[in-house]
Amino acid sequence: MQKQKISIILFLFLLILLLTACTSANATEICVTVNRSESFGGYTVNVEKIFGSENEAYALISLTIPNGLKIKDVKIGNINVDTNADKDSTSYNYKCLRIDEQTNKQYYALSIRSEKKLLGKKVTVKVNDIEISRINPDNLFNKTVLDAEFIIPFKIDYIPCNVTVNFEEDPSDTPVISVLTDSIILTGKEEVF
Repeated sequence: MQKQKISIILFLFLLILLLTACTSANATEICVTVNRSESFGGYTVNVEKIFGSENEAYALISLTIPNGLKIKDVKIGNINVDTNADKDSTSYNYKCLRIDEQTNKQYYALSIRSEKKLLGKKVTVKVNDIEISRINPDNLFNKTVLDAEFIIPFKIDYIPCNVTVNFEEDPSDTPVISVLTDSIILTGKEEVF
């Protein structure tokens, strides 16, 4: 009888602790700062933040280009995601949300979807094929590709939330990420390039 009372009290204490932890979630717990970057030749790729649900993660990735280049002449040509799982049906896609000419940065949303739970997984984002487009002195279009690979590993670790993607005509005054208490809004232009 004494053991049952102790077990019940311990169970109730753990239940209260768990409920308190779940209801005290704040914005920084649903949107986790990763801030892992790689640089080469004046270009920097940074995985800034990670957020999402159990089976769909979003990473906010920025590309900073060297001074002297026009930000609209440069874009990421390819992003790959490795979830380090053999038989995982993971898919991913990315889209440029915003170009910031003042900071020489582009912001990309990387969406990672899986039939299995993504939370707690270690993933590696590989960015390559940074494309530089220019008009040469003869008025001919010239496209070159930066021969570098930016490899950024990180862990998917956040409190699951709802993510909404909102495309507006001119989102320059709105933040790329708006973090609410239980959801996140990504804002970008429908056609950036």
